[in-house]
Amino acid sequence: MELATLATTDWFVRSAAKAVMAVLALAGITDMYLRQRSRIGAWG
Repeated sequence: MELATLATTDWFVRSAAKAVMAVLALAGITDMYLRQRSRIGAWG
């Protein structure tokens, strides 16, 4: 990658979107785990 490519608005928007999607995916997976854990109980 060239430095000029990294300084564009398009690159920044894509990188920010990737970071937001990664955080949302992690939150979603954690939520699914916690819901299943509460339904199954301690012995599940």
